[in-house]
Parts: sequence; C-alpha cells; structure tokens
Amino acid sequence: MELRHLRAFVAVAEERNLTKAAERLHICQPPLSRQIHQLEDEVGARLFVRRHDGVELTPIGRTLLPRARAIVTNTAEFLKVPSGHAESEAGVVRVGFAWGLWEVVNRVRKHHTRRCASVVVEAEALTSHRQNEAVSRGGLDVAFLRSPVTSVALDSMPLFEERFVVLLAERHRLAKRKTLRIRDLEKETLLLYPRDGRSGVYDKTLALYARAGVVPTVRETPHSTADHAATIPVACGKGIFLALSSPLTQSHEAGGIAVVPLNEPEASVSVNAAWRRDERSLAVTRFVQSIRDTFRAKDLK
Repeated sequence: MELRHLRAFVAVAEERNLTKAAERLHICQPPLSRQIHQLEDEVGARLFVRRHDGVELTPIGRTLLPRARAIVTNTAEFLKVPSGHAESEAGVVRVGFAWGLWEVVNRVRKHHTRRCASVVVEAEALTSHRQNEAVSRGGLDVAFLRSPVTSVALDSMPLFEERFVVLLAERHRLAKRKTLRIRDLEKETLLLYPRDGRSGVYDKTLALYARAGVVPTVRETPHSTADHAATIPVACGKGIFLALSSPLTQSHEAGGIAVVPLNEPEASVSVNAAWRRDERSLAVTRFVQSIRDTFRAKDLK
C-alpha cells in the first residue's frame, strides 16, 4: 500500500465519481481504477459499489474512510514542516555594516519593508575585513563595506563614492580654504586611528600622502572620526584628520571644527554591498534587489 492508493480512495469517496476524482488528482481514469482495485486487493474487501450515477462506499469502505483521511491529512501536514521552516528562516536577513554606514542600511531597509513587510533585518556593526569573512562563511547574508570584495565566492556592487575631507580647527590658517591638497598639509600632524580598526581608510590615507610625495608626522589616537571624541584634539589644534564624507554617511559638523574637501586624485573610497554568489534564500535575494533599486539612478543628495 502506498500513499497514492489512499489519496485515490479518499478522492473517489468524496467525489463519488471516478471521472471527477481523476480530474481532482490530475490523472487519467484507468490508472485511478487500477489504484482502487490494488487497494481493495490489499484490504481484502470491496470498498465501492458501482451505481448508475457513480460509486458508493461499502460498509467497510465507510469504516476505513476516516482513517484514510487522517493519514492523508497528517502526511500533508508533515510535508509542510520543512517548507514552513525554510520560509521562516528565509524571513531573516543578517546585515553587516562598516562604521558610518548605518544610514545606508536604513535607507535600504525602509525601501525593502515597503515590499516585504514581514522580513526581519538584523544589523551588526563590523569592520569591512570581518564582514568579508562573515559573509563568505555564512555568518552574515549581506555586507555594506568599503574594502574591495575580492572573494570569488561573493558578488558585489558599488553603491556610491565617499570623498575625503580634511578636519582641522576652525581657527586654523587653512580653515577658510575651499579645498586643500596634501602638500598644503605637509607641516600638519596627521591623526590616525589604529590600523586594526579601519585598515582600508588607514592605508588609503597613507597612500594619498605617498602619492603626493609627503611623509606625514603621524600621531595615533584611540578615537576614530566616527566618534566625536576625535574632534577634541583637532579643535585644540593638536593635529588634523582625513575623514570620509558623503550625503549618506556621517556628518563631521562639530563645534570648533572646519571641514574642507581634499582635492587630490583618487581621494575617494567606494562603498559596496556584497553577498554570496550562490545565495538561494529568497529573502536575501529580494533584499539584494532592494539594494539595487535603492541605488539605481538615485540622487543621493
């Protein structure tokens, strides 16, 4: 006895007609008749009596029908569990974002929840390097990061460019300039957050100095430009910061601070989104589509 035999039995009993039961099961009538005969042979009794207008259950058929229905129903419920579990799991998208990029994530989240209201977005602040690893290993689904995405296991797309700006004391001799070059900063102490915290920005800052042929006097600080505590030594004239700025990342406005754009070739960093190349979760692929929709031909002002 197979499940198909019980499904055939229930369908014929409920429809009381072989033709209608066959249509309900999406099979032809001869195979359906064979399944009923096979079930009757195994049970050892007739289940139906033919009438001029269809079929009618025999007494043994009426006795077995509730049990057959229960088996068919319970089997259907059993098979729904993996599917329902997968849908539940797919309803969560785990997102990582580098410092200063929360507004980027939030813009995508707002757009996405208008399309998929039931999705849960779990966000975690991580360095770009750690996000690369986490997405590759499955700890995160999507990353918003600045470092290049080099893993062959990941797909990515550039979202926008962040430009470097110079943070200096508002009373500084260069504070009123419309733009600055690295050579203008040659005599200034460069404040740098430790490399292990933001290696991409750290390396890019020193690369800009090297490109301009300037060797900076570096002073490491425990605070990054994402922390307003970093503006205190700048406001006090202890040094300058090179920071990143865009319409979607953090503002550097603070009392006693001037923000001047840096006018150097390649004085920018690309903000990217990354996800697994072989991603199969519908929730994640829909979230990725929302990223594309949010940043396609968008005015970021």
